[in-house]
Amino acid sequence: MADPKHQTLPPSTFVNFLSVTNTAGGEFYFDFGQTTRGEEGTAHLAVSLVTTAMAAKAMLQALTKNIEKYEKKYGAIPKLPTAQEIES
Repeated sequence: MADPKHQTLPPSTFVNFLSVTNTAGGEFYFDFGQTTRGEEGTAHLAVSLVTTAMAAKAMLQALTKNIEKYEKKYGAIPKLPTAQEIES
């Protein structure tokens, strides 16, 4: 069995797009991708993750907790404009 202290981590990938879908069977699909300037409306899929509803909820709780800690330390994260706000 490999020593966890010496495991090689997979490479990191920058993403700025997320699509989340789910099934009645309790699977959540997280499709992470990249959008680029000049290709409006186009996202290139970088990685797709599938997990259980329970794990998705645990991820939400962990993300919420970490965002709260980040904003307490660095200030509020600005909200992205909606498509309607951009068009007007």
